[in-house]
Amino acid sequence: MNYFFILGSHPALSLSELVAKINGQWQVINDSLAIVSGVTDLSTDLLESLGGTIKFGQIIGQFKQLDEIAAQEAAEQLLPLAPADKKIYFGLSNYDQRPLSRDFGIKIKRQLQESGRAVRWVISRDPALSSVVVEQNHLLTSGGEIVLWRQNNYWQWGLTMAVQPFKSLSARDYGRPARDDQSGMLPPKLAQIMLNLAGLEPGDSVLDPFCGSGTILQEAALMKAGQIIGLDNSAVAVANSQANWQWLADRWTIEVEPEIGLADARQASAELVGQKIKCIVTEPYLGPQRGRRNFAAITQELNRLYSQALVDWQKIIAPNGRVVMIWPVFINGQQKQLVRPDIAGWRQVEYSQLAKQVWPKQYTLDGNLLYGRAGQAVWRAIVGLERV
Repeated sequence: MNYFFILGSHPALSLSELVAKINGQWQVINDSLAIVSGVTDLSTDLLESLGGTIKFGQIIGQFKQLDEIAAQEAAEQLLPLAPADKKIYFGLSNYDQRPLSRDFGIKIKRQLQESGRAVRWVISRDPALSSVVVEQNHLLTSGGEIVLWRQNNYWQWGLTMAVQPFKSLSARDYGRPARDDQSGMLPPKLAQIMLNLAGLEPGDSVLDPFCGSGTILQEAALMKAGQIIGLDNSAVAVANSQANWQWLADRWTIEVEPEIGLADARQASAELVGQKIKCIVTEPYLGPQRGRRNFAAITQELNRLYSQALVDWQKIIAPNGRVVMIWPVFINGQQKQLVRPDIAGWRQVEYSQLAKQVWPKQYTLDGNLLYGRAGQAVWRAIVGLERV
């Protein structure tokens, strides 16, 4: 089957996650949309653990023109999506630079009304409906969102199957009892992306040796990891992780008990004697977050810290395992100052060659994916490593 995916604000990162998660023939349409063909049926709960995707759905077909015939075909697809005795809701989202005529929506509404249905056309000021608008206006349960884009001189179209679970993501980001805004907070969406880039499968073991407030541990649990270990050299961080875990377990169904302890990330192997870990996923210490900073000194310190940690992790990574970690990128005026630890014994992973071809500016000079926004002093490079 063929599906469309609406990408997040960092499309190279979004596509890289999708390629890691879904095996198929991928094609980039524009900065907002990618399509995949040749895959088996995808479940509507897919976005529960895909941090970089805003929406996804099934591709239905194509229209030469957005005329009465196209409107009739769209209406026929929409009619079965709502109970026969209830109002049917529909919306249009245009992911192409070519504007969409309002007449097409009017034609679809007329076709639905002619079938004897009460109809509401959901609209917004933007060409595409947001995830919030889609969910809160019943477009996933009592009708549908029609997604359109131009390709090969045709209007391609599909129906949205799911949107990103913004409510639960927000709750896990801002509702947790223990937050450390001074040292920075990893967003749950980014934690999901990193776990997917690490190749996490249900039952796998996950280690976060700089666990902080426990975001990666929590998202790994929701993604059905079989063993979860969190280490940190800060007693405050360990307490925060434990408090946040209990908060999560009280609200979500969790099938695993974590091992959270006080330890130096450079000596993780001493804590895990004889164990082999499939996924080491972590946001390490990124340097001081406030005040005046000597970037040269910070970079030297972090190079030493990460290099020592990577030497130690070679003892515990499984033969088919992967490290996915963040290295800071310091924005100093117009310059980007990179951390470059010694990765002897490791090889760098290229998540998606297609993403790198389409969006080369979303990578560091070292070939690592970038995550950040304008105005931030510290961006994140998402680094993947495997044993040589």
